Amino acid sequence: MDHSELLEKLQQSERIQEVHELLGTGSFSYVFCCHVVGIEDQVAVKVLKQKDMLPGRGREAEFIQGLRHPNLVNVLGIVEEGTLHYVILELCTGGSLQDVIHEQEEDLWAEMPAVERLRAGYDIASALDYIHQQEILHRDIKSGNAFLHTPIVPGCGCPTVKVGDMGFARPVSEFSGMTQGVGTLRYMAPEVLSSGDYGVSADIFSFGILLHEMLSGSIPFSSKNEAALCLAIMGGQRPPFEELLEIGHIGEERLHQAWSILQACWAEDPDTRPTAGQVAEMIQELHSSLCR
Repeated sequence: MDHSELLEKLQQSERIQEVHELLGTGSFSYVFCCHVVGIEDQVAVKVLKQKDMLPGRGREAEFIQGLRHPNLVNVLGIVEEGTLHYVILELCTGGSLQDVIHEQEEDLWAEMPAVERLRAGYDIASALDYIHQQEILHRDIKSGNAFLHTPIVPGCGCPTVKVGDMGFARPVSEFSGMTQGVGTLRYMAPEVLSSGDYGVSADIFSFGILLHEMLSGSIPFSSKNEAALCLAIMGGQRPPFEELLEIGHIGEERLHQAWSILQACWAEDPDTRPTAGQVAEMIQELHSSLCR
């Protein structure tokens, strides 16, 4: 179904009180700002173009809807009405980190101090720690799936960051093997590229790439096509230290401390990577030292 057909069906849904505006368009869905029955605040409603794109069907719907954390875009409902299928989500009005870092004309992220970029990284690590404790693997950690709860106000620091889009999420305990190559290539761990034998440490690798992107403001591996990118990741290549110099004057010791966190996250051996909780603690320690 195209945009106009989906919008018409959505407006006729029993759960929808009012459709306010189109927030975004993706390959698989349209996202609208809506008021829905039973929820006072405005929400985001992701309307799926086809039923088989619905995340969390069956047993998976239970664990996705059951997740609640301040740094997750919480799923408030999954609705199937005939040929209409949509997900009701917490509304984040600040856009994705991808948009904020790379696409906003105001260039607000370039003015964001390192201490605030680290705090945003802590938010994401905290969300990962929570879902990993539930034995759930996200499988698509990237700047496009991390959302600012409210818009950036110059001089007021970074708003709360929330991890979203759990469409690829899987409970680790229920799978003897994961699907190879799931996620977004430039953030993908080498073991995800090479096999289906991976676990939550693959999310840590992806987070390391994302944290470098947040600190440096640079698109990971921006100069490489897909074939070259696969070879680079499998060959142990990672985003360069030099790009971190863009975060400003934080002192050589702290700059190398940030680099050590990144290196730990994207270590070649998945078993040597820290847990999300450990990463959160390392970021918090560095953040605290910058605040002193």
